[in-house]
Amino acid sequence: MIIMISFVLFNAQGIGEAVSYIGAMFGAGDLAFTSAETIYYFRSYLVVFAAAVIGATPLPKTLVCRLSENKAGKWLLDILEPVALVVLLLVVTAYLVDGSFNPFLYFRF
Repeated sequence: MIIMISFVLFNAQGIGEAVSYIGAMFGAGDLAFTSAETIYYFRSYLVVFAAAVIGATPLPKTLVCRLSENKAGKWLLDILEPVALVVLLLVVTAYLVDGSFNPFLYFRF
């Protein structure tokens, strides 16, 4: 929150504009809490959001530790790790290609 507010302070033309932006960030004014655009982005990134929520918990680490305790689990992890990384690369590339704004110039061609 501090970083976002400091960005507003450095970007604003004056203190009045900064106060207006900060107020809008916290719901002041006539801005709605949600809109059609908010719902669209939520649906578009629901899978990414769910993966981030699960990845932020200790569940993946616990699962990997339990699997690596025995020989069959280690063998399974040796196979699943490269497969998961390739799938993750394909998903990230698909999101890059699908997005309207793309920071990589050659993805547009």
